[in-house]
Amino acid sequence: MTPDRPPPQDVDAERAVLGACLMNDPAAVDVARNILTPEAFYNVGHQILFSAIYDVADNGEPVDQITVADFLKERSALSTVGGMFFLADLASDVGTSANVEYHARIVKAAYVRREVLSRAQTLANLCMDPSATLDAINATAGALLPDVGSKTSEVVWEPIQETITRTFDSIQEIRRTGTVGGIKTGLRELDAALIALRPGNFVVVAGRPSIGKTALGLAIAWNVARSMPVGFVSVEMSTAELNERLMAMVTGLDSHDLRTGQLADGQWLELTRSASKFTVPLFIAETIREPGRICREAKSLLDEHGIGLLVIDYLQLLDAPKDDKDRATRRNREQEVSAISRAIKGMAKDLQVPVVCMAQLNRESERRDGKRPALSDLRDSGSIEQDADVVLLLHRPAKYGEMEIDGQDVTRLLEVNIAKHRNGPTGFLKLFFNENTGRIGTWGGMYEWSDERPG
Repeated sequence: MTPDRPPPQDVDAERAVLGACLMNDPAAVDVARNILTPEAFYNVGHQILFSAIYDVADNGEPVDQITVADFLKERSALSTVGGMFFLADLASDVGTSANVEYHARIVKAAYVRREVLSRAQTLANLCMDPSATLDAINATAGALLPDVGSKTSEVVWEPIQETITRTFDSIQEIRRTGTVGGIKTGLRELDAALIALRPGNFVVVAGRPSIGKTALGLAIAWNVARSMPVGFVSVEMSTAELNERLMAMVTGLDSHDLRTGQLADGQWLELTRSASKFTVPLFIAETIREPGRICREAKSLLDEHGIGLLVIDYLQLLDAPKDDKDRATRRNREQEVSAISRAIKGMAKDLQVPVVCMAQLNRESERRDGKRPALSDLRDSGSIEQDADVVLLLHRPAKYGEMEIDGQDVTRLLEVNIAKHRNGPTGFLKLFFNENTGRIGTWGGMYEWSDERPG
């Protein structure tokens, strides 16, 4: 690409696609989305506009000049794309949405050409570097060129003969190795019950406040991160607070002592010695809280680091998908939480990694004998139960003054009720929970903490 030769592009085709999408034709939007992603557009304003069209459609609203303009205006981005008159011009210039697929494929072809040129230039620069080895050049070429143009949401239909063969092969491999695919949580009892966290699964960890939801989510994230990269979205706590909990969990030091700095010399030495353990690929975000944004950021993390698990703490604190303030005020809380729940399930399927999400329970469990929660206690929405593949309900008898059951000390007992398991059995299991350190492990007299990676 030389300065006097602009990169491949077709701005007229881009305008035609955007104009067709603004004509309140859901089919046109679906066709465009199946072929293009926002980055396929050369014009930056067009990228922002197409991304807004995505979000408005995902919110279940009609996509037209008004809804998209309001969406952009609320985010102070309307002027960036050219203003309301620009949107009106787009729709009026097109006249019909019938040719959206034809124009979308022109836009995609230009995008693929730009991608090839960009990657080829990167490879050319490496080849011109005398210090680059042939192995490095070959590796870079293999990484850059095979998937050019594949970054698209285009639907691929597969005949059952092919998909069923893969399933047979998978079952045969399980029989041969005795190992079920998926991700182990590193908690023995939980892994025995769930077998594994499967790609695309939406796993809800629910409980009343201060029961141990974040502790369990953090324990799972930490265990998995010792084998593969993990993303952790912390809506409730700051990164600093989460780090303090993580330090307490890993070192076994009292979390209150860590927060207040009341550490003896030996404890401080233990803390400093543990520094090398925190090199695991665990990525924390505390500034994102809208499901669509979380999904986009998680996709970037997946592309860059190959995360195998996403943890979100917690569901009811997320912002509901919405297109404008008026729409937000018309929604009741149950509708908002239902929209969030559906978005998280879609996120898990889109990313093809398990998504473990903490959730709050309402007060109903505290009004019944035994205080044990039920699925009906999921706060604000029955949609969570419907969308989730697995629901874990947490209960600690000691939180309600029950320190002994059948002569056994249950001060540090964490009960986990597998209340829903789409692909397996339900039932109860027991874990050990040290509230002072946040450590969760095996129940059975002797508390066990292992620094070994989960199998």
